[in-house]
Amino acid sequence: MLTPHDRVLKAICHEEPDRVPISEPYGIHPPTADIVLGRECIATSPIRQVMMHAEGRISEVRSALVNDNYELVKKLGFDMAPIILIPREDTPGPRIIGARSWAEGDSVFRLEQGGIPVLVPRI
Repeated sequence: MLTPHDRVLKAICHEEPDRVPISEPYGIHPPTADIVLGRECIATSPIRQVMMHAEGRISEVRSALVNDNYELVKKLGFDMAPIILIPREDTPGPRIIGARSWAEGDSVFRLEQGGIPVLVPRI
């Protein structure tokens, strides 16, 4: 039996692993992630991340991105996790515009149904 690491490497190198590596490339979204972790999951909720960042809690967001994803992978028995971008500590926080929308610089984002953030086109 291969380790998750070896299984993923074999698949990437077009070699035959003992089984297909298991992953969810887009992450496990709330409320499923909350149920799996038994607590509020920050890493898979863009709106939670935005709200915390806007409150100046960027170090908590950074920590949650790593810890929540790691814990989800372990609890679900995945072989790999999605690649996540960890914002820098000096990243300016977003401006909250509404319950499901925010601005970052000159860009405006809205959280669509299903928890997907989308860039709002300029008119």
